[in-house]
Amino acid sequence: MSLLQGNGISLALDGRAILDQVDITLQPGEMLGLIGPNGAGKSTLLKILIGLLSASAGEVRLDNQPLNSIPPNQRGRQIAYLAQEAAAHWPIQVERLVQLGRTPHLSSWQRLSGTDQQIVEQAMINTDVNSLRDRVFTTLSGGERMRVLLARALAVEPTILLADEPVAALDPAHQLEVMALFANHCQAGGSTIVVLHDLSLAAHFCDRLILLNKGQKVADDTPEAVLSEENLRQVYNIALRTPEDSGSPLHLPWIRVDQ
Repeated sequence: MSLLQGNGISLALDGRAILDQVDITLQPGEMLGLIGPNGAGKSTLLKILIGLLSASAGEVRLDNQPLNSIPPNQRGRQIAYLAQEAAAHWPIQVERLVQLGRTPHLSSWQRLSGTDQQIVEQAMINTDVNSLRDRVFTTLSGGERMRVLLARALAVEPTILLADEPVAALDPAHQLEVMALFANHCQAGGSTIVVLHDLSLAAHFCDRLILLNKGQKVADDTPEAVLSEENLRQVYNIALRTPEDSGSPLHLPWIRVDQ
């Protein structure tokens, strides 16, 4: 049974189809990559799956229950969402922001327990933001902000992570670290849907890819099958390299080196 499922998801805004009859499933332990050009509908689909947007047609189910029937606090414990915009609307301290990830687990006015704080500490260590803990979030760079928001998402200890272009503002080393964190989350029994533009990262880390174009699903299969010559030409207007070229687009040419 699918952990998260969207059936026939459609959305039209101002008479324009943003998504058109898109089906999506997420299995336990799976990292699913959403790829496609700008305007394909990837971010919109992610927001519908988390309940931030309502579809014009179709249904989202979590653990085989309609998403809109699940109380917000329960939903917040099961799904963490990492938005594309690394923003905060007030000058909050980094550690306090990460602590907010524990909110779905607390009752009104309940304070963090020692266990909660240990989870927060580990999330900051895993995302390499422990040294930023006393900084004000609004003073950080774009990449630092994204890693802090990922720490908050990990502090939720969710079953499902939904991440919208989480590595776009990161340097190569931190891109690999973040993708490895998603992989670890899945290996530990969780699941992840991640929106990516970097096809090499998508091919290297994701178990399955869904390729969207103009609001429609073009392909849903293994990375090798989805990143075919035909699909790349049709959707991206690009071509695969030949063996005689400098490398394959399915090859990630660098790895993380411990200092």
